[in-house]
Amino acid sequence: TIFEEKLQKALHILTKKYSILKEQTIIMQSSMVLNTAYCNRLREQLAAQEESWKRTAKGKLMGDGQPRLLIS
Repeated sequence: TIFEEKLQKALHILTKKYSILKEQTIIMQSSMVLNTAYCNRLREQLAAQEESWKRTAKGKLMGDGQPRLLIS
């Protein structure tokens, strides 16, 4: 019947929309996984860099950035 044809057509359209939304969701999820991995790597690199700065700053004289009065 005509009504069944309309329902079939509507079902086909909704199925297509669902497939597109599902694909977009998968793409967004994979992007989030990659972004999380990238952020974790940057966080580790920053922590290592800060640790390196701490080690090199300990050996400096007047390395705290405060002014000093030098007298002779």
